[in-house]
Amino acid sequence: MFATETSFDTQSALLRSDALKARLVAHFGDTDCAKPVRALDFIASACRASERLGQMGIACGVADILLDLDMDPDAVSATLISSAIPPKEIDLEAITSAFGAEVSELLRGIDRAGKIEAFSAQQVGAAVSVESLRKMLLALADDVRVVLIKLAERTHYMRSLTKADDAIRRAAAVQTHELFAPLANRLGVFQIKWELE
Repeated sequence: MFATETSFDTQSALLRSDALKARLVAHFGDTDCAKPVRALDFIASACRASERLGQMGIACGVADILLDLDMDPDAVSATLISSAIPPKEIDLEAITSAFGAEVSELLRGIDRAGKIEAFSAQQVGAAVSVESLRKMLLALADDVRVVLIKLAERTHYMRSLTKADDAIRRAAAVQTHELFAPLANRLGVFQIKWELE
């Protein structure tokens, strides 16, 4: 996810962040929105420091999809962090301290699922069974929210590919059709399944 979309400028990333913050408050209410709003502020600071404001825009887009799926504050918080900050830069102890153990566990699951996703991207057209990859992804995700987060990330990624090179779009389409759309179907997330198809 990290090298694919960097077209957000500072202004649009900040506007997207402000819009998401308002949506978080409206969706969760004043009390339950505290953790995802803190996560949004956390990633904004991290993205400014590392000059990766495009990643903040991606994180906001993925979080919007999860809000459409009515996901909980911990899942949205973990998504914001995982979509904006590369796994190797995430300090899980600091995350546990700031956001709680559940967000840290979701981040661990997202990282494991991302490794399966990367492996599957390398295996397009190979003899590896796509069904085996789906089962691995479901098995490695101790929490079904991890798979829903990966589906939201893929949906946002596919939306962003309109101006990408044809080879990139084709590879993404094959992987999405073989791995992600069937997962969405299996989990009964039909609005994502239809969009991915």
